[in-house]
Amino acid sequence: MNQKSFFNKKTIILTVLLTVCITAGTLSYLSSDMHHYNQAVQLMKQSNYEEALIILEERSDYKDASALIKESSYQIASKAYQKNDYAKAVEYFEKAEGFEDSYHFLNKSLYRLGHDTFLNADYELAEQYFGRIDNILDYGSYHFETYDQAKEYIIQQSLKAVDTIELYIADTGPEAEYGIKWQLLYLASAVDGYADWNPMTQKAVITPLYYPGTKIIACHRENQISQLTQQEKELYEKALDIVNTAKAETDSPIELEAWLNRWLSQNVIYQDNDEYSSENELPRQWTAFGAIMDKKANCQGFTDAFYLLASLCDFNVRYQFGSGENAGHVWNVIELDGQWYYIDTTWNNNDGKLKDASYAYFNYVEGDIPEQQYYEFAKTADTASESNEQFDYYSLNNSMFETTQKAASYAISQKLKNRQNIVHLCVTKPDLTADDLINAMKKQLSEYGYNFTVYVSNRLEDTCYIVLWTSLYK
Repeated sequence: MNQKSFFNKKTIILTVLLTVCITAGTLSYLSSDMHHYNQAVQLMKQSNYEEALIILEERSDYKDASALIKESSYQIASKAYQKNDYAKAVEYFEKAEGFEDSYHFLNKSLYRLGHDTFLNADYELAEQYFGRIDNILDYGSYHFETYDQAKEYIIQQSLKAVDTIELYIADTGPEAEYGIKWQLLYLASAVDGYADWNPMTQKAVITPLYYPGTKIIACHRENQISQLTQQEKELYEKALDIVNTAKAETDSPIELEAWLNRWLSQNVIYQDNDEYSSENELPRQWTAFGAIMDKKANCQGFTDAFYLLASLCDFNVRYQFGSGENAGHVWNVIELDGQWYYIDTTWNNNDGKLKDASYAYFNYVEGDIPEQQYYEFAKTADTASESNEQFDYYSLNNSMFETTQKAASYAISQKLKNRQNIVHLCVTKPDLTADDLINAMKKQLSEYGYNFTVYVSNRLEDTCYIVLWTSLYK
């Protein structure tokens, strides 16, 4: 036998031996996998899911081990959830992803974990848990550390006319003079209803008695007009008729807003002697029913009517509760080019003294009207830092003057040249009186016979006038 033949035979023998060893090892390994897999299956049958999971995770690629891992994780998570161990439930429901209703119970566990953490005052961690839930309202209520943080949520829910608003607030801040009930109701743009906050559970519940304008616009936006009552449908149709006329007669958003302001003054008389006829229904004069259908309303009716009409014109509008001249009051706030401004159609009504509107309370900001104060706890929007000339009626109509002499000349020329019986103007000086303009006009009317009345409204930095001409002749 030569040397080469010897080495070839040796190589063959070694290869055979190696193959036998590998095959034996593989068979042994496979036998081990099968053994442990069967062991895990038996443990699962005995409801010993945690031990089964340990075995299965080491052999996740064997047969259907990955599916059994999800099933075991689901069972572990379910037991943890039943024992209120929500942290463990979250951990294992995540491992059970895709198995049965694991996604639903993962969110429920996250909600419960977040809620418990919130009550323990760890608000940052609670927010992390809540942030992992796709739609928190499917599992519970929103949670807010402070009242200020909760405000916008309450406002948005109320503008959707949600029957009952539920949420958790850790700190509601200093209690309002009127108490927590009215604090919450006013913020929800309601003057009546049920509201309470439990300091132990930190849960707030608000069931507002909504103005009809709120309900109608909520249904309009959701294409659910069929849910309105017959009376509400009639009000809705009447409001649409007014809005269609307004749009046809105006060319810009500010003209449209001014048209609505004017319509309310020309058609509605201020009246506030209505009473409740039902616990679940506001007096008509307090609502858009009184303003639009009956042509009689108090500040609530004016505000609700403007909310209804302006919202149908696609303006973003809200209610604002506060006080005016030391009495409870409500008016609107409207968004223009991304900034908020106040508009008070009640005070622009001039108590029905003339069939036209004032524009003194038209697109103003906080502080412009010293006699008017919003309730801080019910503040529905932050107005612009200062008034904007492009939204000021007098600036837009070139009727803003530096002196009463120039204002007087304008009032006279509008009557003489344009036969205008009602003239709106403004003087950029505060605290002027009706007599200041009257005296300036009389000096320029020495050669005329005349009869006119002047109405005045004072703002923080200027004085607004309406001149009502009865006659002017030579």
